[in-house]
Amino acid sequence: MHFTAEDLRLVLELVELLGRPSRENLIDRPDVIQKLASLFHADFIGHAVWSRHNGQFEQATHWGRDAHMAVEYEQHFQFLDPISPLLIGREDAVPSDSLIDRRTFRNTEYFSDFLLRYRVYSGVDLYPHDAGQIQFNYRFWTSNQKKRFGEREVSLLNMLRPYLINEYQLRHMARTNTQTDTAVENYASFLVQKSEKPKPNHKAHKLLAGLQPAEREALCRLISQIPYDPSVAAQWNGFDLCVEYAADEHKKGRAYMVYLLARTVGSGSWFQQHFDLTLREGEICPLLLKGLADKQIAAILKISYWTVRIHVGRILEKLAIDSRAGIGLAVLKASHNTSVDKAYLPHTSSIVFPS
Repeated sequence: MHFTAEDLRLVLELVELLGRPSRENLIDRPDVIQKLASLFHADFIGHAVWSRHNGQFEQATHWGRDAHMAVEYEQHFQFLDPISPLLIGREDAVPSDSLIDRRTFRNTEYFSDFLLRYRVYSGVDLYPHDAGQIQFNYRFWTSNQKKRFGEREVSLLNMLRPYLINEYQLRHMARTNTQTDTAVENYASFLVQKSEKPKPNHKAHKLLAGLQPAEREALCRLISQIPYDPSVAAQWNGFDLCVEYAADEHKKGRAYMVYLLARTVGSGSWFQQHFDLTLREGEICPLLLKGLADKQIAAILKISYWTVRIHVGRILEKLAIDSRAGIGLAVLKASHNTSVDKAYLPHTSSIVFPS
């Protein structure tokens, strides 16, 4: 696919901006949204977050149209939207015209009663999702009835896909740090610079201490590759790896912070992140949540009954609960205090920032 010099310039500028954390929704960042509009030749950009809890889109926002449009979509028209169901299971960007015949689409109530009023006719959509559950969407559409979004727009959006996911995670983290007592230092993170070993913070040191030497080496090798290698999947042991530009104190080139963010509430990695548990303690917690007895846990993890007993005692102490029956309440309390939205973090593709 051929891209102009202007296309590539905008992509590089967007990659730079998307790698810088912000509490603001992407739609509310003029520096980003104007470049996206220019890149895709779109005059409407929509964004919404999928709530696994409620089974619908929430936090709908948009750029380029009347403010009421997002409210109407969230409250009513998302349930008439014929495009969304056709995108489930698709990882890559898709032009709307390739999903449904344009004439058929324009005969729908969704188009005639909603999009037509706002002069939104066709575009390209991206719905990153995890394990079949849509997490959030981006829509780049136009009021030009003759325009057809195709290979160019799909290629550009697929190029930006990992950076949009990464931006979503940075935003989630930035909002959590502001609205709760959680600080960035409470995430396991590594400072990454070329030709140097990743430098772990205190949380990452604790995580590394619970690993075997070969496991530590493999994780550090992965951390070193994440900002530079497009073929590397940004996941490890239940964590998503999120990349942020960092200040380079020694002026040796671009520096990055790689954060480990637990993917699923109640998972072993989530317990490690929130309660400073060891790797083994994190593995035991989801089994306790299922109500399994110590002997059953020992059999599953292939460790002794007495080792499980020791771990459970330490878990209760770290979670500040009196019995294993309180672990579910501890999860609910912790997830309530640290969740900014009800959506889980999305599946992360590889992330590569320009040097």
